[in-house]
Amino acid sequence: MPLPSGADYDIELPGWARLLAILAVGVAISGVIDFALTQAGYANLGAFAWATGYAGTIIVLWLVWGRDLELVGDTGVGHESGTEENPANER
Repeated sequence: MPLPSGADYDIELPGWARLLAILAVGVAISGVIDFALTQAGYANLGAFAWATGYAGTIIVLWLVWGRDLELVGDTGVGHESGTEENPANER
């Protein structure tokens, strides 16, 4: 009887778990590379590797989850000037 391979399982991770996994792996790998380079005497190169790895992780997270967010402010629809709900516009 053959053992099942990983492809035989249809496991879908929830979005929050994928987010944490990408964040943890990206930051951990950057930290390990930084540590290894610092121990080898290349502290500046290690700091650069950590910063670029961390920034790369943030960029990947933005591309996967953040692109579809609508980051807009209040459009003013439904807020008329001079009402009790919006006293800042009263003069």
